[in-house]
Amino acid sequence: MKIYDNGGNLIGVKIDSMLTKKDYQKLIPLIEERIDKVDKLKLFIEFEEFDGIEPGALLEEFKFDAKHRHDFEKIAIVGHNRWQKWAAKLSEIFFDAEIKYFGDDEIQPAWRWLGAREKLRQFDVND
Repeated sequence: MKIYDNGGNLIGVKIDSMLTKKDYQKLIPLIEERIDKVDKLKLFIEFEEFDGIEPGALLEEFKFDAKHRHDFEKIAIVGHNRWQKWAAKLSEIFFDAEIKYFGDDEIQPAWRWLGAREKLRQFDVND
């Protein structure tokens, strides 16, 4: 998993393997720190490759979603599988955010929809 961070109200996540509890233990504090600084956060999620999610990571996801369901303005989900499009629709039930699905050939439009106008800093959370 890679994280893209503009230092403001926009964070992006590129999923390129199985999601682990360790991934969430690095991602969640960053998001929570940012939520404390901004009113609402914008989130970009790209499913480049997705090999599943560990049970411990799934539990972290559920706890995070319940705690922060009101803290997002927009969520862009980029993928290439039908189930990812359905997951984006299903996410609307859990979040008060505007959620939109983009195909894997629409990465730049997804960033623009979120209002990204600058080059984002990148770092890898899998040290």
